[in-house]
Amino acid sequence: MAKTKPGKKDLDSYSIKGTNKIVRPGDCVLMRPSDSDKPPYVARVEKIEADHRNNVKVRVRWYYRPEESLGGRRQFHGAKELFLSDHYDVQSAHTIEGKCIVHTFKNYTKLENVGAEDYFCRFEYKAATGGFTPDRVAVYCKCEMPYNPDDLMVQCEGCKDWFHPSCMGMTIEEAKKLEHFMCAECSSDDDAKRSLNSFPVSPSVQTKDLSSKGIFGKGYERDGLHYFGDPPDEPSSSSLASFQASILSAFMSCVFNIQTLELWHARMGHVNFQYLCQLFPSFNKACKDSKFHYMVCELSKHTRTSYIPYVTRAPSAFDLIHSDVWGPSPVIVFSSHRYYVTFIDDHTRCTWVYLIHRKSDVFPIFVQFLQIVKTQFHAAVKTICSDNSEKYISNAFHSHLNQISILQQLVVGPLNKMVLLNAKIVILCLLSGVSFEVWVFPSLIGI
Repeated sequence: MAKTKPGKKDLDSYSIKGTNKIVRPGDCVLMRPSDSDKPPYVARVEKIEADHRNNVKVRVRWYYRPEESLGGRRQFHGAKELFLSDHYDVQSAHTIEGKCIVHTFKNYTKLENVGAEDYFCRFEYKAATGGFTPDRVAVYCKCEMPYNPDDLMVQCEGCKDWFHPSCMGMTIEEAKKLEHFMCAECSSDDDAKRSLNSFPVSPSVQTKDLSSKGIFGKGYERDGLHYFGDPPDEPSSSSLASFQASILSAFMSCVFNIQTLELWHARMGHVNFQYLCQLFPSFNKACKDSKFHYMVCELSKHTRTSYIPYVTRAPSAFDLIHSDVWGPSPVIVFSSHRYYVTFIDDHTRCTWVYLIHRKSDVFPIFVQFLQIVKTQFHAAVKTICSDNSEKYISNAFHSHLNQISILQQLVVGPLNKMVLLNAKIVILCLLSGVSFEVWVFPSLIGI
């Protein structure tokens, strides 16, 4: 009678050969790559087990380096940054070269000395789709980039935001010597506040004769101009109050009419006529019998004509499909897509969304969509409605429509407003880096 082979057993630890290091489940390890020119792979040990022949294997969860992801390495990725993927594998324990530490992003930034075995992770990565969790992080500086712990940044004492020295026109050496730093916006705001309360006057300016080097005049600088003579005294709070009172009394004593009303209305940012009358009561007396009209204000308050309600729908599913393309996106998602194309069924309002790299990808995506309708729903598209852009009127697109007997409707203006409301969910797909087909039900967006 044959004997049954004993099963596998779980191990609590494993000693790396040639070292005194012990690996336990939950530890991060360096795995030997097949190509010796490549850096070692990084993985987290989930389980250690041995078979009946005492062969030890480890179940690991791989970390990806940025250059190994679909989007590739970006400017804000650190040299020691890793992505925790959903890719699990079983490897021989003999491929473990050593141990390492994968810190959280917050703990990594607190390290005083970063060793060769120190890494950090702030994203989880889906290897199949190229998506990241979280799908957005805080951005800094004028360039609006996430924080890279390898790059030096300086903090503004005003707004407390962080900036790259290169974005502020400085070298790294100059930034290291700074004792205080104010960004351009905070500096301009600070200068504006000082100019409202005082007259900024630079130290005295001396004028010398070029030949004798003798001083023959003194002056001062104010607002970029040089004046001869002594600088004026800064106005006190009492003098400012008296100045404001004199201005107000001059306004009150002025004779106002329609012409001066229009002038002050424009000077004060097109303020409401009732507010002007409260500020200057003389307007009520001078203009009470006149009707005030200002063309710019009237035109700016005009509203657009509302859309005609769209009440008709196609009699059955896939009789009419609306299609449109949006892009390019000003922000490239992690999967490197910059456009998306939508196919909206007029009868059910179901929406298919595809992220694409180029507008030229619309035709192959459309052919793929027709095959999905045929295979999954046992139906056929009868009419497609789109704008008359180049991607929908190409020879290949027309030939394929004629071959499978699909009618085409070209719309000169924008497509129906109510139909295109389905596409608003696409923005969430772009921000989350989705790189696969999305089928949106009407109930999800309240139509």
